[in-house]
Amino acid sequence: MLGYLLQLVFAVLPDTRLYVLKAKLLTWRGFKLGTNVRVVSSAKIKTPSLVVGDHTFIGHGVLISGGKNSTVSIGQRCDLAPNVTILAGTHEIGSSEQRAGPGVSTDISIGDGTWIGGGAVLLPGVKVGKSCIVAAGSVVVDDVPDNSVVAGNPASIKKQLAE
Repeated sequence: MLGYLLQLVFAVLPDTRLYVLKAKLLTWRGFKLGTNVRVVSSAKIKTPSLVVGDHTFIGHGVLISGGKNSTVSIGQRCDLAPNVTILAGTHEIGSSEQRAGPGVSTDISIGDGTWIGGGAVLLPGVKVGKSCIVAAGSVVVDDVPDNSVVAGNPASIKKQLAE
């Protein structure tokens, strides 16, 4: 119940102001946030476990959704652009009567210094390495090595960046 009330308060705060208060509200919900984490009010966080590193920005319309046994971890100095979707939950394939079988959830992690472009989607179990760029609109279905630029659906490595 407390989480629901805190989400309501969070949603009515100005989008790009009062970041310290929003971080406090998220901490009260049980999430672990580093210093100077900035979350825009239109972001929707629907996961039981979230860890965010220092100096990370979570932008407009971001959705972080996970199941009861998953953790979403976002490193330090990361930037999640508008409308990024992080889905830690999915379903097993069910019978022909109902293809969405039992729900399952797996952790997702985003390494330090990574930039996730607008509208990108990260699917369950993905690990995005440190200092990566995920291009806008990409759908990440596999792990991304450190210092990589990925793009496309499904996302594939387009370039390796210098450290």
